[in-house]
Amino acid sequence: MAVCCSASVRLSRPVRGVAKKRAHPAILIPAMPLQFQPMPLLKRAAPFDDPDWIYELKMDGFRALAVIENGRTQLFSRNGHPFASFSALAESISDSLPNVRAVIDGEICSVDRHGRPQFKNLMFRRGNPPCFFAFDLLTCDGKDLRTERLLDRKQELRRLLARSPDSPLKYTEYIDGCGTALFQRVCELDLEGIVAKQKSAPYVTEREHSTWFKILNRAYSQREGREKLGAFRDGCKAFLSDLKAEEPRFEKAVERAQELLWWGIGSMMSDEEVDAHLAARRTKQQ
Repeated sequence: MAVCCSASVRLSRPVRGVAKKRAHPAILIPAMPLQFQPMPLLKRAAPFDDPDWIYELKMDGFRALAVIENGRTQLFSRNGHPFASFSALAESISDSLPNVRAVIDGEICSVDRHGRPQFKNLMFRRGNPPCFFAFDLLTCDGKDLRTERLLDRKQELRRLLARSPDSPLKYTEYIDGCGTALFQRVCELDLEGIVAKQKSAPYVTEREHSTWFKILNRAYSQREGREKLGAFRDGCKAFLSDLKAEEPRFEKAVERAQELLWWGIGSMMSDEEVDAHLAARRTKQQ
């Protein structure tokens, strides 16, 4: 099945705290093609070993689908919102694969000089430019691969990315059958966790049929630094404040951050600005 061109929809969202007379006009926002939705990632408490499964590192960043067509790349969040703030990354992907039509599933990350993902650098636009860790291939040059086995899709993905080794698209390697040892090593290295995937499974969008499971490192140090996240949207400040480390609330924070990125955040606030604003809010609420 050929990859369809992305449609566009007209959306207008009110910004809290802004008078109606100053409301922003509707803006044109590209929509993710409806037939392409990310495969759900379920939770599992403990790692396991199974010869019918593979295990990948869980990269700490933003889940995204890269839709590449006609020399253009669009990056969409798992909720279908375009990542306008990563336009430079999208352009770099297009330049590296100029004659490709494909839909790739992966994670937008910012890595340090040791290759470790740094989520705060990604949020605050610091450190190295972001890259895209690709772990699945939904379609390629008109062929729909979603009914193929996972290992076959990953093989096609490796071949595709081999065309441009200097691309910001990075192939996600895996370990065969040995999830427990990998998870132990991940914890020793203070990484976020692992993802277990069934080798022969197709790419599905229904949660009840998903065979992808994340196993998180509960001692992951970077979880502690996410109590305060802030962002700008057209000069209006939106905040994710005083978030606890508990996973359900953290995931909601990440989803909200993705929505903020959808609107095209140009810059992130410093730690000092976040702290000052939170202190002012607490004083006002007292």
